[in-house]
Amino acid sequence: FVADSDIVLQLTKLIAHGGFVVITGGKEATLVGSKTEGEVASVEVPVIDPSTILDTNGAGDAFVGGFIAGLSKGHTLASAVALGHRCAAMILSRHGCDLRQLSPPSVDAAEST
Repeated sequence: FVADSDIVLQLTKLIAHGGFVVITGGKEATLVGSKTEGEVASVEVPVIDPSTILDTNGAGDAFVGGFIAGLSKGHTLASAVALGHRCAAMILSRHGCDLRQLSPPSVDAAEST
């Protein structure tokens, strides 16, 4: 999807009530915003060589897990989204939906990249 001004305006209205909003778009940028941070940010998804993508099952779950892990460690929303992207990429390069690959040490390693 394209992060046009109408989408950003609607997200801005939503976050005015509190909490935060995250909208993923596959290989397109992820939009994230919160009342606390006061704006909507667009976080680019790292480019992945399509030949390395083996299975998309579980990538969304891995994104959410990485995102929540980032928030729980005090990351900004944009930084937590970036960690979610890295965790999703870890799943894309494997067959099957095995979230055990996202053990705390592997998430910590993804965090440092």
